[in-house]
Amino acid sequence: MIVGAFRDDLPWISLQLPGIDHAFTVEFVVDSGFQGDFALPPHLINRTHAQFSYRSARLMADGSHRQCDVYVFDIEWNGKNRTVEVLILDGNPLLGTLMMHGGHLSIDVEEGGEVIIEFL
Repeated sequence: MIVGAFRDDLPWISLQLPGIDHAFTVEFVVDSGFQGDFALPPHLINRTHAQFSYRSARLMADGSHRQCDVYVFDIEWNGKNRTVEVLILDGNPLLGTLMMHGGHLSIDVEEGGEVIIEFL
């Protein structure tokens, strides 16, 4: 189970990412409209051992298309090692629906409300 908080009108959770020297904590917005694993800004991907995989045209929430670099790295997720794809995008780090597949997301949509991701 992963527990976070709803603040500033967004659901947030914290995750440990594999860093170059050591793991580090990143706060992610839980984004049910993002059909991917993760999105990270360039300054955070540079702190990981991620490997460039490919460049891809993606449809953004505003309807525009954008070319995005995609990296991969391994992370422990739900007790298992998992290879994830990370889109490089400016803005808040995002946790997408592919990471939550097979789980249950609960959000108390009020300042300070609980954000819970459980795996059944």
